[in-house]
Amino acid sequence: MTRPLIITLFMTLFLIVLNFTITAIASPYIVGDLGGDRYIAVYGLSFYGFGAAITIPLAKPLGARFKAKQLFLYCMASFALTTLFSGLAPTYFIFVACRLFMGMASGPFYALLSHSFSCLVPEDKKIVAAWMFMTILVVVPVIGASYGGTVAYLYHWRAAFLGSAFIATLLIFPLSAYLKKVKIPPLAAGFDWIGWGFYAVGIFCIAFALTAAQQLDWYRSPILLAAILLGIPCIGYFLLRSFNHETPAIDLRLFASPVFALAMLCLSLLFGVYFGSIVLLSIWLTLDAQFTPIWIGMLIGSMGIAGLFPRFIIEKRLGKIHPLIFIAIATLLLGFSCFYTTQFDSDINFSRIAFSRILAGFGLALFLPSIFTMISESTGPDAWIDAFDIFQVLRSLSSALGVAFFTIAWQRRSVFYHERLGENLNAKSVAAQTFFNQVETLHVPGDPLAQLNDYLDRRSSSLALDDIFYLMGWILAGLFVLICFILIAKRLFTKHESKTDHQQNPRKAQ
Repeated sequence: MTRPLIITLFMTLFLIVLNFTITAIASPYIVGDLGGDRYIAVYGLSFYGFGAAITIPLAKPLGARFKAKQLFLYCMASFALTTLFSGLAPTYFIFVACRLFMGMASGPFYALLSHSFSCLVPEDKKIVAAWMFMTILVVVPVIGASYGGTVAYLYHWRAAFLGSAFIATLLIFPLSAYLKKVKIPPLAAGFDWIGWGFYAVGIFCIAFALTAAQQLDWYRSPILLAAILLGIPCIGYFLLRSFNHETPAIDLRLFASPVFALAMLCLSLLFGVYFGSIVLLSIWLTLDAQFTPIWIGMLIGSMGIAGLFPRFIIEKRLGKIHPLIFIAIATLLLGFSCFYTTQFDSDINFSRIAFSRILAGFGLALFLPSIFTMISESTGPDAWIDAFDIFQVLRSLSSALGVAFFTIAWQRRSVFYHERLGENLNAKSVAAQTFFNQVETLHVPGDPLAQLNDYLDRRSSSLALDDIFYLMGWILAGLFVLICFILIAKRLFTKHESKTDHQQNPRKAQ
């Protein structure tokens, strides 16, 4: 009975990860139906990530208080209900709030699933299980984006959420049946609820402020200032408490290991750029390039080609080559894909963008197993759940904040280019007269002024997105230089240490 249960658990992980990016391509249709523009379309994805980051640490205390069966069923029922409410939301505000609660319902699943796999999967099958786990984290976000966009285009965006709610409800029955026949030991009982409370308030306030700052007009907004003034002290107190509590909500003492800290830095930057590139490219192709979600899904879905690559890395090469080398290669591939994707225009080179997405997919496939290896090398088995919690928290936060940050930067650069390109346009300018003559000659329907403004908006957006992908590329270039510096320093230190040992113990060296 273990095999059907493991399959059901993998289906649960698939559903949770799928719904993280289900709004990536469908977001223009959602804001078009509920009210909004392209720059708040990313809120559905971002707030799902924030909700997950808040509740990921709760797997430990809830897993200690309830049996595995009860916790799985409670979380799945909550997820199904919040997904249903998301699909029925009448306004965009309610939709974003439901997405936040969806993320909160999904958070405890990650550590709970990891713990269940470690208990149920035999030792000789754990490599395969790890491969499947990482393949889902690499491929399913792309599938979720393509699935949500295609359903929104062919049917209605609500259908994707109603379908997910239905599948989540169906999964309750096999989970209930199979979990009765196995015994999964509880997680660690110790937990700092007070520290988690400050963490939850601080994360939500700061994440909300960073995501909505542009729409709330920055420091002129009392709501934004209140969120910052409340969030910073809460996070500060949580940090101090985490380093002094015996059983903190998130064990930040793991960052004392330089290897673990470097792995988390790489994780944050790479996931932020990765998801930012997916979401911004999808929105731009939908609204400005007028691509249908089916074609966008093919472009974004090309990253799924890399799905089987992690198994090759885990089984064949990862134990023989330092994981930082693979992370450096992954950073190089992702950075090159960002630079290669630039030079946007309305005449899209389909193969150019598809090739860049394949490079990005291979980069993530190389990067994720290496991060897991660095985590396992820097932490012991007793601290694995705490390390995995930090991994999932940073994965969710960096993905959500990366999307929000790059969207704000895109909006501000679009305004810059709109003002710069439009400052010389007036009724008597040569460029405007030439445009009006072309419109009249070609018998283009509609108001010529509206046509000119639309062309100016699209051109500004294209140039701004070009700058954002350059920014992503240079961020990754900086990370690549840092990794190379660490690798060189580590090699020089190893040589120096070996030479010292040889001088002090010549007989031992011989």
